[in-house]
Amino acid sequence: MTPTAAYRLTALAALIVALSDTVPAWRGYAWIFLAASALLYVVSCWAFPYRDCRACDGLGRFRRRRLGGFRRCPRCDDTGLQLRAGRRVFNSLSRHRSRTRRSEGTSS
Repeated sequence: MTPTAAYRLTALAALIVALSDTVPAWRGYAWIFLAASALLYVVSCWAFPYRDCRACDGLGRFRRRRLGGFRRCPRCDDTGLQLRAGRRVFNSLSRHRSRTRRSEGTSS
């Protein structure tokens, strides 16, 4: 599943949850659908941790207007890729977990 499809599924799930108040029969299915789409987003962040840079559209460079040459993209450092938000959260949580486990073992 591509990251764009995961975003669309999450938006659709949120819409169904919002509409579940007007149609009570949808309430149970809405939460199952929301949980499934959140799980798909997590798997998508694991499988595709990078996205195209928004500034340079994944090229890693800009075309200069006057000279006709290229200049490097400062946002992605000429790679054309940036970490996705979900992957950034996952990385910070795993770093926090490793720090707290290290500090628990040395406190004795």
